[in-house]
Amino acid sequence: MLSHLLPSKWGHWFVAVVLAGDLVVGKALVDSARELYGIAAAERLTHWQNLMTYSRKLPEPRKLVEVNDFFNRMRFVHDIDHWGEEDFWATPVELLASGAGDCEDFSIAKYFTLRELGVADEKLRITYVRAVELDQAHMVLSYFASPGKSR
Repeated sequence: MLSHLLPSKWGHWFVAVVLAGDLVVGKALVDSARELYGIAAAERLTHWQNLMTYSRKLPEPRKLVEVNDFFNRMRFVHDIDHWGEEDFWATPVELLASGAGDCEDFSIAKYFTLRELGVADEKLRITYVRAVELDQAHMVLSYFASPGKSR
């Protein structure tokens, strides 16, 4: 059994446990999120656990859709407005508990969730891009079905 300590912005520590290779969103984590952020935060974390449970055996393309759709329900908020800092990289728990984040937070949460679901690390890359229409930096999670193969 491995325990992962997930620090929050406000000095609280969340604990996520990995049992037999499965991430377990425990009652203490859900209760802490409920105390700090309300019932909706607890529901989002529980839904995340359910997503990881029911998506584990799905075909890889379906995992991508499920994870993308799940996290894209969170609100996009710039770090300065959400966390009071110019650049804050939230953990997946912080994104879900607060219900909002920016592009880095979404990319990180999707990456770790897909890795938890068995998608190989070589197929995933957190990619820095430039949003031309907005003239700003942006981060996305890229997926490569056949990494290393030329097109």
